[in-house]
Amino acid sequence: MSKTFDIYTRVSEVGDRGGESFGSPEDQEASARRWAERERVEIGELVYEENVSGGLRPDDRELGRLIERCERGESGGIIIPWLDRLTRDVGHGGVVLDRITKAGARLVTSDGAFDSANLTPETRLVFHQLLSVGQYLREKNRAARLNGSRRAAARGVYLASVAPFGFLRKDVVEPQYRADGTLLRDGTLVDDPKRGPLVEPIFKQRADGWTARAIRDWLRDEHDVEVTAEGLRKIFKNRAYLGEARVPTGIKGQPEIVKNAHKRLVSDDLWERANAVGGRGRFRTTGRLSSQVRLAGLVYCGTCGRRLKTGGGARDGRPQYTCTHEGCTARSVIRAERLDVWVSNVLSDAFLAMEPHIVAIMEGDDRYQKALERVEKARLELDTYRAEIKVSDVGVEQWKRDVAIRQAALDLARAELKATPAPEPSKKFPVSEYTFEEAEPGLAREHNARFIARVVVKPVGRGRRVPPAERAEIWLMGAEEPLDPATVQPVGDPETDAILAAAHTPEALKAAAAHSAAEVAVTEAAYEVAHTPEALRKLGGAAPVEKLAAEHRAKEGA
Repeated sequence: MSKTFDIYTRVSEVGDRGGESFGSPEDQEASARRWAERERVEIGELVYEENVSGGLRPDDRELGRLIERCERGESGGIIIPWLDRLTRDVGHGGVVLDRITKAGARLVTSDGAFDSANLTPETRLVFHQLLSVGQYLREKNRAARLNGSRRAAARGVYLASVAPFGFLRKDVVEPQYRADGTLLRDGTLVDDPKRGPLVEPIFKQRADGWTARAIRDWLRDEHDVEVTAEGLRKIFKNRAYLGEARVPTGIKGQPEIVKNAHKRLVSDDLWERANAVGGRGRFRTTGRLSSQVRLAGLVYCGTCGRRLKTGGGARDGRPQYTCTHEGCTARSVIRAERLDVWVSNVLSDAFLAMEPHIVAIMEGDDRYQKALERVEKARLELDTYRAEIKVSDVGVEQWKRDVAIRQAALDLARAELKATPAPEPSKKFPVSEYTFEEAEPGLAREHNARFIARVVVKPVGRGRRVPPAERAEIWLMGAEEPLDPATVQPVGDPETDAILAAAHTPEALKAAAAHSAAEVAVTEAAYEVAHTPEALRKLGGAAPVEKLAAEHRAKEGA
């Protein structure tokens, strides 16, 4: 076994800690090296982990690698300054001790509290008792931090280190300092005079279907405010704008929500509408290829089911809908113009045929409002249950199940709202800003998004040209199956249809063709007779004919 020992040191949370009670990495290392010098062993690796919890599994830390060195015989053991630097979890500590001792290595604390070289039932008991104390202190400190966070959130303190867009931290606006010159931290949120007034407008723009990039450009061009498109997407999902604060509970993914923790900047209704926009619906005219087509955001791949992107064709750069999903085994590609025209024609036929789904939308399209009401009802149900039902009344497991059921209902309502097109805004395209040619594709997209849920395009193979009618399906809003174009063909007058049908029989068409050919022959013969030299002389004399012939010969010679 190697006489080389490794040193492991750890600080769970640095922050502003300091002073005599703070076991700095240097103090921990010095203590371990003093033991090594007394025992006359060499030091191999020195590992220092900062901001790492003692409750974390050893294999998820550098400690796991040092244990593996012991198991491979590359290290004689691990020195730690005191036992709670190893772990603050009784179960993890027992596993570490077993792995090190089975490898024939040694686990030592430099403060003399434990040395596995003297392992007996009694020393093992002390080992676990010390770890139990460490685990108790970790859990106690954690509970104190969570309670402190809850109290801070109730006072209006924003727990994240950076204030959300539209707010500023109070210690930035009104900084105060301790006697030693250090900043007194105060995360209470106050209004940002420049960005705060922009929060509600950008939420309204999002609710009206503006893309994140369009809003980003508006902020930059109109207000000299720089925010990335991805940053805007995070802003729209942040419930801090509803006045809510999220407090950790110790359970991942299940924070406690504190209502009215600070000033709200948007209403619940506006927040829900902004988050219901899923990249479909209305778009500003930007000049990109996607702004030139009429079905952007509505076309899906028939193989993988993903939304098709709008891009330029490889040969001429004209817009086409293309599947770009990496995992798709047969990607769909179709020229945008061909699909747009076919869908427009079928939709027009559906209007004329009074297709039921079209009629339902035209006569009273309150689907969006109803979807919004369902979201509000589900959200109120969840909030009321959390506020009024005590865990002690129904038991932990029942309470968790009830919350999960109500959360699932809210998620479903939000998904339905997201899939429902919002009503068209009253704002019109400014005449001075857009020509009709520029505005028309966007208006067509709004119109299509109101009635069409999706258009599914099947792949046909490279180089093949198949009409859209043979490879595309149109799914109307609320429909459970694709629209059959044959069912919405315009219906004419029966007598007129009979006359047209009779006129288009093979015999009638053959007779019409023969009659047309005879008329052409008569016309050609009459033309020849009318253009003989004798006929022309009679009309204008010989001089004009000879003049024309001379000009013709001159041109031929040239």
